[in-house]
Parts: sequence; structure tokens; C-alpha cells
Amino acid sequence: MAIMGQHINTAPVAPSWFRSECPASLAALILRLLAKDPDTRPATANDVLSALKVINLETLGEAAAAERKQALDSVASGVFVGRREEMGRLKACMEETLSGRGRMVMLVGEPCIGKTRTAEELQTYASMRGVRALWGRCYEEKGAPPYWPWIQAIRT
Repeated sequence: MAIMGQHINTAPVAPSWFRSECPASLAALILRLLAKDPDTRPATANDVLSALKVINLETLGEAAAAERKQALDSVASGVFVGRREEMGRLKACMEETLSGRGRMVMLVGEPCIGKTRTAEELQTYASMRGVRALWGRCYEEKGAPPYWPWIQAIRT
């Protein structure tokens, strides 16, 4: 079930993470091909061929090196939209933790504003840094004390 959930919900990692010399334009095409939503993928093989013709792989070596961002910041390039300020804060908190200043961070807000996607992005960043990130989710239910899932986790 976990693997199926990842296939359905987890965004693919940018090719530049595996091959740093991968040109950004080729990485963007690959991510379009791997898109979860079929409507955002190229419609036909001819569309892919046309995109590949525009990408001149032989001459892009120098340009790709100049375009390439730091690998940790470009994992979800073209996939993760918005929440840059929040991600910056979360990454800074994690870096402080790695330097010896532990903390607990909560990402809260109204439903459907991107909290889960932001947590997934942070988890990807953390795993690339060799950090185990734990996160949970809950929903409001009548009769449960405020912050009950967190109280249980902290007590455990």
C-alpha cells in the first residue's frame, strides 16, 4: 500500500538529482512525461519528439551547468509550486537542528492550502540530507482534546 501511495501521490525526483549534467530543459520534459496528471503530459509521441528536437543535447553542456541550481533546491523543479517562503523557513529550521539546536515545527492551516505537499517536499529535502523526518496528519473530530495526536506522540 505504501508503494502504491507513493506512485499515486509522491512527485518524481528531478533527473538532475541523479545526473547533475542533465540540462534543465531535458529535465523539465522528463518531469512532464512523469506527471501524475495525464492532462499535463505530452499528448503524443510526436509532441515528445518535437520537444527533443528543440533540446540540442550536444550544445547544452555549458548552458546546463550555468542554469543548474543546487541539487537540494531543485529536486522538485517544475513540480512544487508556491510556498517558497514557508519552505525556506522549514529548511532553515532543519539546518539549525542539524547544527545541534533541536526543535519541533508544526505546519498548520486551513484544509487544501498545500500543507501535505509542503510536508512531502520537506521530507524529500530531509532524506537527501540524511535526516529522518517524521510527520503526521490528523483531522478534527468531535470529542478529541486540542492537539490530541501531538500530545500522544510527545508522551510516547
